[in-house]
Amino acid sequence: MSGSKKNLMHASDMDILNQNELLQATLLEENEAWIAAKCKRVLEENSQWQRDYSSKKAYEKSTEPYREEWRDTIGEINCEDEFHLETEAFFENDYAVAEWLTINVQPGLKARAVLALPKNKSGQLPLVVALHGMLGSPSVVFGFKDSQEEAYHGYGKELLKKGFAVLAPISINGSTPRIRVHRLSVLVGSSITGVEVGKIRRLIDLVLGMPEIDEERIGMWGISLGGLYTMCIAALDQRIKAAIMCAFFMDRLDKITVESSHYSSWFLPHEEHLLIPGWFNGGFTDANLLSMVCPRALQITEGKKDPTNWWPLQVKEFQKLYQHYDKLGVNQKN
Repeated sequence: MSGSKKNLMHASDMDILNQNELLQATLLEENEAWIAAKCKRVLEENSQWQRDYSSKKAYEKSTEPYREEWRDTIGEINCEDEFHLETEAFFENDYAVAEWLTINVQPGLKARAVLALPKNKSGQLPLVVALHGMLGSPSVVFGFKDSQEEAYHGYGKELLKKGFAVLAPISINGSTPRIRVHRLSVLVGSSITGVEVGKIRRLIDLVLGMPEIDEERIGMWGISLGGLYTMCIAALDQRIKAAIMCAFFMDRLDKITVESSHYSSWFLPHEEHLLIPGWFNGGFTDANLLSMVCPRALQITEGKKDPTNWWPLQVKEFQKLYQHYDKLGVNQKN
């Protein structure tokens, strides 16, 4: 034992308490610095993916192993139960009609969403899957009064006016209940992300079997938490032909491991539900995840004043992503 430490045989209770507090602070600093450095090293070692740019088809085939690895990482649940669809009226106005859908996904587990269809449209309809964020809901997607309404601008309602069908799944939207489900899910090799991604994809299965929907014209538009799910699902599911990811894209290493005045870090306890075990083991940066959407259409929407992210880091991450579209000859005009 170092001679610089006091002999506790002659120390006061306060001296012992102060020494323990100092040791605990040292342990925290050492362990955080070590694991943050390890996260950086593991991510860098595993993020150099092998891609084939010889054609779009070859490129998609070369990303397939990473797609399967990401599905395993989030622990996406298998949803193979019969649907046993239940419906309930939600709203109807002069241009649209909407109802709640409830289906079985596994014994004891259901998935729910609002499906809204525009009126007076002939032929099959293009579909947008609209994913709400934290504290959001399908109601606010369609412009109903809510504490989050200013962030959504009723975009589901506007899509209906343009002739799109809109599927708006509901997810758990509060930090505390999400953490409860996440902790239990991790114990069986899943995550709340894996649970809810599985539910959303099963709802898509249901809707694509409806005669009103054109299965070749499917888009996804998610905000905040819905942006995370858009990133996950569009990467996994090639039925999604176009995706809009809003208010989530970021340098994920810094977002998770670096506390900053420029953005809210996932160091914060209420963000625990977003931390997926093994995230960095597969080299899953945001740019790499979204490279699995390429060459399909993708739009990333962020605000410079958004306190959850920081735009200089987003621009840097975007350049890493855009190179894949560029190498395949897919640009903004395509």
